Amino acid sequence: MNELVNKAIGCGLKQLRIHSGLTQQQLACRLRVTQSFISRLEAGERNLHVCDIFPYALALEVTPEKLYLAIRESLLQSDGTAGALRLLMAGDMASLNGFWQIRQDHGEEPSGNG
Repeated sequence: MNELVNKAIGCGLKQLRIHSGLTQQQLACRLRVTQSFISRLEAGERNLHVCDIFPYALALEVTPEKLYLAIRESLLQSDGTAGALRLLMAGDMASLNGFWQIRQDHGEEPSGNG
């Protein structure tokens, strides 16, 4: 499930970067990383660490809250992380527990790897 989450996060980051009018190279220069790093982050091949949120938001000239909301929206729209993340992000724990119960009834573990 981490790979799917990383892809959804990367999609949100990419959309925000494009909305900010920056190329991957321009953003990379602002963050003092390589363009390849930005590409891999947006493709979901790298993790966005919590400590990177503030520098990333600063480089995009947005608030950390706007960055979080872009990531959240991407997660909510992601087909790959469908049921569990939508319910979790919506804070609907009763539905989330029901979701996992259905998966367990079908022989799946609640780790999200199924």
